[in-house]
Amino acid sequence: MLAVNNEAALLSMLARVILRAGHMCITARNGNDALVRYGTNRPDVVVSDFRMPDMDALELLGKLKRADPSVKVIIVSPKIKDNESRACLAEGANAVLPDKASAEELIAALERV
Repeated sequence: MLAVNNEAALLSMLARVILRAGHMCITARNGNDALVRYGTNRPDVVVSDFRMPDMDALELLGKLKRADPSVKVIIVSPKIKDNESRACLAEGANAVLPDKASAEELIAALERV
């Protein structure tokens, strides 16, 4: 799995949850880094923050889906607006979770995809 977040503390926490769920995890600090790491490693699932400095998750999602339509993507983000959440789901995100989602909610979403 690939975890993407521009905030180091949140990225570390996200990676720990993924590892605790029994999955391998690589990390990326922004959308461009995520695209490079995805291209190199081809993880089954990408878990990404929505708001990042270089591109938002909607743009990242579109680029990932064009590269690999079968990629599974979960967006985890604070203050995501309803229209942004709907746009992510329409673009092919498998789930959109609030940043305050518990580790158990994230693990459940990972198991669903």
